[in-house]
Amino acid sequence: MFESLSQNAPAVDGRPERTSPAPTFRIMLDHDRPSWLGLVPAHNAEPGTKDAIWSVSINGEAVRSKFIQRLEEAPNLLCLWGRIATFLGAEALGPAVTKMINEEEVRLREAEERAAEQERARKQVDSYIGDEKHAFTISLRRASEQDDAWIISFRGRAERERLRDWMRWQSKRYLEFLEYAETNGSAALERRLVDEMFETETRVKKAGKAAGGLRPLRMWRGDA
Repeated sequence: MFESLSQNAPAVDGRPERTSPAPTFRIMLDHDRPSWLGLVPAHNAEPGTKDAIWSVSINGEAVRSKFIQRLEEAPNLLCLWGRIATFLGAEALGPAVTKMINEEEVRLREAEERAAEQERARKQVDSYIGDEKHAFTISLRRASEQDDAWIISFRGRAERERLRDWMRWQSKRYLEFLEYAETNGSAALERRLVDEMFETETRVKKAGKAAGGLRPLRMWRGDA
């Protein structure tokens, strides 16, 4: 099954858009061979692969789609390529085609790398503290964002440091904590963290490893 792609723009509100002159050549696709595309004379109403004056196979749907898009957006280039293939042979297009494919592969790879980096940053969650008048805070923030995603405030520094003594050893769980808050609410995460801190304090005290005063986990290293 074959498909020819035209450069003419679609109608809008029943009125045809102003179009460029009919192209001399057009792109043909072969749905039985998804990687294949060819260039055929525009006057050929029902072209087959044998009618292609030039063809190429491009592996990778994303690269192939971008390659086709660039040709469709540049009808003059499409016409030029068609004439070169007609008079000089399809081989003459080799360097130009290879260059364009390579460019699209680079763009795709860079886009994928940016997306991967953004996803890594989204999953990287760090903890920060804030000291303001009557507000001592611990917050969680994604590396991909400028603002805190979750924050808990205390009236006193010692209270904040008590929770922080426990939280500093939970860094591998920060993403889990943040996702819990996003699902269950900020207050629910506050209760969960404080409850887990109390449980740890009780366990460390029973093990005889707790420090005295208001911060029993001050000397704790996350090992009990």
